[in-house]
Amino acid sequence: MAVRWSTQRRTGSGGDWPYPSGEQWTISSVGHRAIVTQLGGGLRSYECDGDPLVVGYADSELAPEGSGQLLAPWPGCLAEGRYTFASTDYQLPVDEPEFGNAVHGLVRWLPWECTQRHDDSVTLTCLLAPRPGYPWPLRLATTWKVSADGLRAAHSATNLGALPCPFGLGAHPYVGVSGVALNGLLLQLPVTWRLLTDELRRPRSRTQIAGNDYDFRSPAPIGDRVVDATFAGVRHGADGTARSRLITPDGSRGVEVWQDSAFSWLRVYSGTAGQAHADRALAVAPLTCPPNAFNSRESLILLQPGETWTGTWGIRPYV
Repeated sequence: MAVRWSTQRRTGSGGDWPYPSGEQWTISSVGHRAIVTQLGGGLRSYECDGDPLVVGYADSELAPEGSGQLLAPWPGCLAEGRYTFASTDYQLPVDEPEFGNAVHGLVRWLPWECTQRHDDSVTLTCLLAPRPGYPWPLRLATTWKVSADGLRAAHSATNLGALPCPFGLGAHPYVGVSGVALNGLLLQLPVTWRLLTDELRRPRSRTQIAGNDYDFRSPAPIGDRVVDATFAGVRHGADGTARSRLITPDGSRGVEVWQDSAFSWLRVYSGTAGQAHADRALAVAPLTCPPNAFNSRESLILLQPGETWTGTWGIRPYV
């Protein structure tokens, strides 16, 4: 359930928290307009010529179902919040109690700082301080930018500590086509494999998508299917970009989510009845690694002291 707040903006000197998601920064250029938030450094809305491409949330709400949030230093679940790294066992808080997992990292509920702002872009940074369960200091930054080519999110993460650390990142936008229900759209995904999970949402194996209910390699109707899966084998083109598309049956309108080669996984989620985005939006989430990667080590990034990782993804109209 979305948490609501007074819609009246509170002002004053220093330290005011005007909305549940903190300060709001609007960026715009040639008909493209986006709003990003202080809490979590995430994306609250994005539209082109007044037509929403992201199904976001009001400034009187907290982000529902991970809407627009950034997921670091790991995306997805971490089984029982436990892992071993460099021969040391770690325990993180279990914040998905119904499944017994730690989920979606540590930064999505932290305040981010605006360090650079222009009409068409804003750069937000976050210092993730060492803590029990993750004792490595990270500096994360995201530059959100809009242009005639759409919305672009450029991320970086720097290990400020003296020891190597495990790292992963994901983004969680919900995209849709205004005026068209999700079951009336076609979905196309640049993927080969789907992760199979157990009853606690933890990966156990993978299967090819060819010829089954998750085969969206060519545009296929979503219909009444509930899409809830993490995909591997993301296919990047000659330009290093992989493209997922949600389009109308006649191909006249749609939205595209693209990701560069730093993001080799994809999470797609259509929601369930009663959730804020059900029936009208699809989470198309670029990931650097699968759920539980701190344990499986699959695609896990090992950041050396002083090393910086970078990755970029974006959203644009599909016409």
